[in-house]
Amino acid sequence: MGSGGRRPAPPGAPRSRDPPRRRAAAEPAWRRRIARNRSISPSSSRLQPRPLRRSFPLLASGFLTLALAACSRDGATAAERVPERVVVLGPSTVETLFALGLGSRVVAADDYTVWPEAAALPRVGGQFNPNFEAITAQAPDLVIIQGEFPELARVCASLGIRLLSLKTDTWAAWEDEVRQLGDLFRVPQAAEDLVRTRRAELAAIPRASTPLPCLLVVGRKPGEAAGLVVVGAGSFLNELLAAAGGRNAFADNPRNYFDLSEEALIRAAPEVIFEFRPGEAESAATETRSAWQRSFPDLPAVRNSRIHVLTEDFILLPGPRMPEIARILAALLQ
Repeated sequence: MGSGGRRPAPPGAPRSRDPPRRRAAAEPAWRRRIARNRSISPSSSRLQPRPLRRSFPLLASGFLTLALAACSRDGATAAERVPERVVVLGPSTVETLFALGLGSRVVAADDYTVWPEAAALPRVGGQFNPNFEAITAQAPDLVIIQGEFPELARVCASLGIRLLSLKTDTWAAWEDEVRQLGDLFRVPQAAEDLVRTRRAELAAIPRASTPLPCLLVVGRKPGEAAGLVVVGAGSFLNELLAAAGGRNAFADNPRNYFDLSEEALIRAAPEVIFEFRPGEAESAATETRSAWQRSFPDLPAVRNSRIHVLTEDFILLPGPRMPEIARILAALLQ
C-alpha cells in the first residue's frame, strides 16, 4: 500500500512500516490487555477496575449451556481445565458459587450482586450492559452469564475465553445449575450436599394452614397500582409460594411473568398481595400500600390490609437463599 493509504500513527507513537504493528495498535485496549494478562493468578492484586453503580434487575428462566473450548499452551483443552479466574454476570450464580465454597475463584461480579462476601469484588456491568474492558481486565478463563448477550459471546470467542450461559428461574433449573457448576469445578459432592441441604430447609418451613389466593407483583408503574407485572406458574416465586402454603391467583398462567390487566386483577380478588421491591426503603413500601388503597380499595387484600412489600435485597434471586424467601412468605401468610 502507498503512503497515501496509511493510517496516521497516534501522537507519541514510534513510526513503523511494519503492517502487523499497525494492526495491533488499532486493536481495542481490552483485547491487548487480555493478551498480556492470560497468566495472572487468582490472587493477583494488579488488576482492580473501579466499582460501577449498583442496581437490581429481574432474572429469568430454566436451562444451561456450555460453549467454547480453546486449547491451552500445555495442550489441554479449556473444557478440561478447572477454571481459576471467573467473571460472573448474574447475582444468583455468584451466590451459588460462594455457597459451593468457590468464592475464591470469582474475580469479578456484575453490578447487581448482593452476596455479602462478594462486596469487595470488582464490578463489570450487568447482563444487558456488560463492560467488556472491565471483564477482560481480569484475565478470566471463564465468564458466566445469566441469559444471553451475543456481543459478549463474540468477544469471549475471539479471545479464547469459555462462556457459560445460564437461564435459571425455577427450583429444578437451580439444582441443575448447582450440579453443572459442581462438575465444572470438580466439586460434585459439594454440589449434592448443597442441593440436599436446601431441599431439607425448604421442606422444614411451616406451611400456612389455608392456601389463600395471592398476587405476586414484580413490577408496576411508579406511584400507581397499574401496569402490573405479575408472577405466573413458570417462576421460582410460584414454587416458593406453594412451599409456604399460599396459592398463586394466576397459577393457571404458564408464563414466568406477564402483564396483568385491571379486569383480570378484579376478577381474581386476591386475599394477599406480595410486592417484590428489593433494596427499597420503608418509605417506598409505604407509598406502595397507599397506591393500592387509592386504586383498588375493594380488593380483599386491600380491605384487610394484607399488602406486603418485600424489600430484602435477595428477594428476587433464584439461588441458595430461596428457602429463606419461602420462609419470609410463610411467616406473612400465618
